Amino acid sequence: MIASNKKLLDEISPETIITPHIAEFDRLFGEHQNNDERINTALEKSKESMIITDIIKNFGNGFKKIRT
Repeated sequence: MIASNKKLLDEISPETIITPHIAEFDRLFGEHQNNDERINTALEKSKESMIITDIIKNFGNGFKKIRT
């Protein structure tokens, strides 16, 4: 829903936590080549809008949860 109307991102209260999966994240913030790019974008967006983004990053056989 937000991805189809990105202006809604401006309506989200500060410190709201969003938890998009990879495809949702890319729909919200543009195409990314890898998870490192997504994490960098999440950090930038959290500074701009104070929205906290939970991302799960795959490291080989394990996962690392990143919260911006």
